[in-house]
Amino acid sequence: MSAQLARQRFIDTYRIVSREKRHLDYSCQKLFSTELSIQNLTNLDSNPELAETIEAFASRFGRMQDTMAGKLFPRFLEAQAEPTGTQLETLQRMEKLGLVDSVERWLEARELFGQT
Repeated sequence: MSAQLARQRFIDTYRIVSREKRHLDYSCQKLFSTELSIQNLTNLDSNPELAETIEAFASRFGRMQDTMAGKLFPRFLEAQAEPTGTQLETLQRMEKLGLVDSVERWLEARELFGQT
């Protein structure tokens, strides 16, 4: 793959992640403007609006995380003419470059949202 094509693929994917972030920001704002008490969270059946808000947040978070780890990060490495590997290897490389704070926390968040 040419360097120019690799850069363009990264830019295109970055635009997708940026759009996903805007959607996640909206869901985050909506979720955290709501009272999140233990009672509200244990009675989601009686509060479908809150249940839907939580589902939207979790779905958007998971989708953005998948896009970043599965596409954006490998395409970043390709654009830098660096080798790519497994998703874990890519995350570790991104951590070494300072672009991911912690692979361990990344994986914990993934597990939290049931996407292992």
